Amino acid sequence: MENNTEWLNNLVDEKFLSDNLTFISLFIAVYENFADYVVSNIKSFLCEESIENGEYVIKKTQIYRDEIKNRPVDDKNNRDITKASFLWLKDNGAISADDYESFLKIKSIRNKYAHELTSILLSGVDGKVEIKAFFDMVSLYKKITKWWFINVEAPIWGYEINEDAEIYNSANGAFDLIIDVLYNGKSEEYKSMLKDFEKTESNMKDFSQQKTVNPSLCTNMLIAKIAY
Repeated sequence: MENNTEWLNNLVDEKFLSDNLTFISLFIAVYENFADYVVSNIKSFLCEESIENGEYVIKKTQIYRDEIKNRPVDDKNNRDITKASFLWLKDNGAISADDYESFLKIKSIRNKYAHELTSILLSGVDGKVEIKAFFDMVSLYKKITKWWFINVEAPIWGYEINEDAEIYNSANGAFDLIIDVLYNGKSEEYKSMLKDFEKTESNMKDFSQQKTVNPSLCTNMLIAKIAY
């Protein structure tokens, strides 16, 4: 009876519902973006890519089948491309065994949120465990982004990158902004910076009429400015 009363109180508590829905949505959004980043980059790296009849084509290689697609990920010989991709990162020194175990916990929480949302909204997220897992996920995402750029992308382009360099992709920067706005009280500060950016952008109109400007460049400039 006590549990029923608690659930009813949570159900009619606007702030409780809003806080939990916001956190769960953000957790799932970061996880899906993170997992897709890892899976798609490794697939692209290990497979053969080409343009055929004007369309992008990716052909699975034997090494991709052996190391990712057909790889057992546990003692029951289950196959899971996402887990296999993270195991590949572990094999290649991008993450540690502890990092991989942390990822498994993160994946389990994501699955719980996706399949047990109603009950979690009634009881609330586990603050001690799940909030820590969220920030572990954000940190692990940045760690892998940096490793991938230094060890895979930069060598392909012929660049040498300092290991101490601060490197993250646009998704890392965007999620940092979202976290700051939602939980660190920086909404007004960022709104002010955005207004300054829009003024600068307006002053570039004459230039943009003469030159082709990549729209994504403006977004990346704003993210970089705020992150800095």
